[in-house]
Amino acid sequence: MPPHTTPSPRSSQTIILIIALFIIVLIIAFAVSVLPKKSVDVNEQNGKQPVQTVQKQLQVEVKKTDLAQSQGTNRIPAGFPSNIPIDTANIYDSYTAEYPSATQATVAYMTDRSINDAYNVYHDYMKKAGYVFRPNGENVQKGILYGTLLNNDLSILITTKDTKTSVQISFFKRK
Repeated sequence: MPPHTTPSPRSSQTIILIIALFIIVLIIAFAVSVLPKKSVDVNEQNGKQPVQTVQKQLQVEVKKTDLAQSQGTNRIPAGFPSNIPIDTANIYDSYTAEYPSATQATVAYMTDRSINDAYNVYHDYMKKAGYVFRPNGENVQKGILYGTLLNNDLSILITTKDTKTSVQISFFKRK
């Protein structure tokens, strides 16, 4: 039997940093896609005084699921599709973020499956459900899946955390 090795704190920190950066990039990309574009006034192009344009601040309301008080499907956030396969017993993060024009429902859980096995489960699910993969939306080496179905996005990040596999799933539903 091979000796059990404990991952170094540095490798765990690196994984957490990569996961955090991935989520931040997704939120920024989503925010940029839903914010109205700034228009240029015709008067500004002709050298006349431009008309002042006011842009609304992006307001986000985050609702964390109380995992200590929830069991089974009650651990899944509102707005998360019920047909996406997840292990509700091992959820370690669950929340909904309400944007003015969309809702993001996110679940993260641990599994004993390998990264490749988990990747294949979700890749097969997305193909069968009819998701269209975005450019670079299928990357088994990085454990990334990203696709669109009916103008809604599903992104999945599969990584190693401690000795298990972490699966983070975010569903973006446009209003």
